[in-house]
Amino acid sequence: MSKANKELDENGTPYDLELKLINNNKRVVWIRNVVQPIYDENKKIIGRRGVLQDITENKNINIKLKESEEKFFKIFKNSPNLIILNSFDEHKIVDVNDAAARISGYTPEELIGTVNIQASIWKSQRKRNIYFNRLVKNGSVKNFESEFITKSGELRIWKANAEIILIGNKKYVLSIIEDITEIRLAQNKLKAQNEFVIAMTENQNAGIVACNDKGEIVLFNKTAKEWHGVDILKIPQEKWAENYGLYKSDYKTLLKKKEIPLMQAFNGKILTNEEIVIKSVNQEPRIVLCNGASFHDNKGKKLGAVVVMNDITHQKLIEKNLRDSKDEIKKALIAAERSKFLLNESGRITRVGAWELDLITENVSWSDQIFKIHGLPIGTIPPLDKLMKYYVNGSEEILQQAIDICIAENKSFNLELNFKNEQNELLWLNVIGYSEVNSNGETIFLRGVLQDITEKKINRDKVDKAEEMYRLLANNTSDLICLQEPDGTFKYISPSIENLLGYKQSDFIGKKILSIVHKDDLDSLFEAIDEVNKNLKTEAHPFRAKHKNGDYIWLEFLSTPIYENDRISYFVTTARDITQWMLANIEINEYQSSLQKLTTELTLIEEKQKKEIASNIHDHLSQSLVISKMKINELKGNSKLEEIFEDLDFIETHIVDALENSRKITFELSPPALYQLGIIDTLYWLFENIENTYKIKCEIITNLDFVELDEASSILLYRSIQEVANNALKYAQASIITLEINKTNLGFWFVIKDNGVGFNTSKLKNLKNYSGSGFGLFTVQERIANINGVFSITSEKNLGTTVNFFIPLTI
Repeated sequence: MSKANKELDENGTPYDLELKLINNNKRVVWIRNVVQPIYDENKKIIGRRGVLQDITENKNINIKLKESEEKFFKIFKNSPNLIILNSFDEHKIVDVNDAAARISGYTPEELIGTVNIQASIWKSQRKRNIYFNRLVKNGSVKNFESEFITKSGELRIWKANAEIILIGNKKYVLSIIEDITEIRLAQNKLKAQNEFVIAMTENQNAGIVACNDKGEIVLFNKTAKEWHGVDILKIPQEKWAENYGLYKSDYKTLLKKKEIPLMQAFNGKILTNEEIVIKSVNQEPRIVLCNGASFHDNKGKKLGAVVVMNDITHQKLIEKNLRDSKDEIKKALIAAERSKFLLNESGRITRVGAWELDLITENVSWSDQIFKIHGLPIGTIPPLDKLMKYYVNGSEEILQQAIDICIAENKSFNLELNFKNEQNELLWLNVIGYSEVNSNGETIFLRGVLQDITEKKINRDKVDKAEEMYRLLANNTSDLICLQEPDGTFKYISPSIENLLGYKQSDFIGKKILSIVHKDDLDSLFEAIDEVNKNLKTEAHPFRAKHKNGDYIWLEFLSTPIYENDRISYFVTTARDITQWMLANIEINEYQSSLQKLTTELTLIEEKQKKEIASNIHDHLSQSLVISKMKINELKGNSKLEEIFEDLDFIETHIVDALENSRKITFELSPPALYQLGIIDTLYWLFENIENTYKIKCEIITNLDFVELDEASSILLYRSIQEVANNALKYAQASIITLEINKTNLGFWFVIKDNGVGFNTSKLKNLKNYSGSGFGLFTVQERIANINGVFSITSEKNLGTTVNFFIPLTI
């Protein structure tokens, strides 16, 4: 300011500065300081005069507006998701952020201004039509998923959220697109693996049971249910013994001694061919062979245990009959029974054959199925030494050791061995053997069965692999993966819940999530869950969940029902953290609301200043001119001054012109009619003034005498119409401007038309266009929106322009 004062004092240069001050209250204020020099009669600078204006409010508004704009564009450019701004009518891309190249393969330069590339990206034009129809109908689209084709030809799944917004006088579509391909692929893979695991366990002839890391049974397949006569999953463990006789001992004794096979496996024992007896209600005792162990994650943490049970009741009955034989007659009967067994067993049990070895004569007897397993013609039995060579990959040594122990110690064996037949097929065999002794305790026979379990072994390996893949996915994904009962109770929840919400998995197993859902989101969440139960919900649903530290975060979940016998058995649910996306969306909405409010406030502030200036002109300048004119008329009445009458006439003429111009300026700055007579009379004055000043025909067509609007609404509407009229004068080269005013049951229509050259409305599309008529029309749109009105503009080259304002009856 010192420099400006020096320049004024030395050269007479006036200045207009914006200054930042700290007043006596320690508050920062902004002032506008306008200063001009004062001259004496010799044109010498003798002083300064000026005006100080407090512009703190306007300055702070402008600073906040700039900060909001910078924040919006920072979010727009740096978002990891693809953000696109399209013109609504032409579907052309106006702007796109830098994520375009990563997500679509196209650079922003390739996408901006295009329509064809957009159309080719959609895999399904039908879904594209659904998307745009929904956008037109509702004004927005939420969580719309479809398949898209990138520039490289890769098929991806995108989720789009879009909304129609108004910029200036034109509609645009703001779209936020997220690539969810990996998420959906993971969900589909998880679903397939779950279904595969269920199918494999449910359709096995073996009984399969498993428990979780707490020892709670979580798997009890169909065969196990049939054998035990009850579904253990539906009965508390302490009630088992009350519902049926479990195994061959009292349940509590078994539990105390940890002799239940699943408990033994859970506590670290590896079960290998361990026999137990199941005594189910209304069933004969069943002898099963158990194999099982506990399993752990890659860090050694115990995850649970699994036991597979095979029914060997029939084989055991045969063994018992053979062991009870003590004399030759009974041996003959047993031999007859055995021959009958050898004859019929292969036909009754698929891929199972019986064998016998006479240790005295070294004669070997086989059922037909044994020949089939070896790939030999029926009746052709190789020597004993060659028979052992069919067992490969270390199985020969295991079998030989088991035979030696069976002969020496009368111990049966049950092994799973690798076997290669005459056709070089690599098989897995379940080899079962036991001994028969004479009265001297000497082993004279080895008998048993062979079962081809290759397919079961492969399926079991597939189940194990599927379970491992499922665990890897569920335990290592950053998203939340859950299994829920039809009533919403959690059966499983992935470890990622600790990263997302701070809770342990155990905090929610057997419970529901409703306790941590924000109360304002409960109704919409219930509706979404109801749609999932009815198989209607296909889109992800957002809601707020309470973190363990007390904060709320936004989650988005997608749930898929799994059916069993045409009924929902459970749900697979995935959820992810969308807090940052929701906060960004809220900031965008707040920015748009703030921008609209600031535009209106600036207009009203400007109108207030204009009104004050007009009042000053009217109260001071105009009155001074009137007084001067009266004084000149008084002087003209003095005959002594007749010789200067001509000069007085000259002065009077200029005073009259100045007085007329001051009145005109007063009306243009702040028409008194707007505050005294209302919007209709003010518009008549405006159009009459335009017609007289610019020699353009102006016409108002209406049967209304009065429009009920408050003062602020009248100001905003009047300035909007004045802005449109001024644009027509500047650019349209029109000869006629008309204004139609009509009233309906809903509100008032103000329609301004000109017959000028028209223009391409796409020029208004650039969001960053803050110059020229584009910004003026943008301001008009914000003014009208602030009084809940609707603004639209149409124009064609050489056919003129039409601007529509609709103001509702209640604003």
